Amino acid sequence: MKMMHVIIYWDNGMVFYDKDGNEIVQLPRQAIEQMSGNNRKITIPWNGVEYKIVRNPFDNEKEVQEMLAFYGKDR
Repeated sequence: MKMMHVIIYWDNGMVFYDKDGNEIVQLPRQAIEQMSGNNRKITIPWNGVEYKIVRNPFDNEKEVQEMLAFYGKDR
């Protein structure tokens, strides 16, 4: 499993980078709209792969909620 360290999101998608700044994956908005999850983990299916975002308890809760609201998901 690759650990993602940076997530950049915008209207048409989301990009994940590792700690060295290498791009892991770009996900389009249609993949993000299919995300599911709970308070600790978000799962995004895309091209036969499930990308999982496991939230760190030290994440900035306000920023996480803003990102989810941006994509229209209440979590």
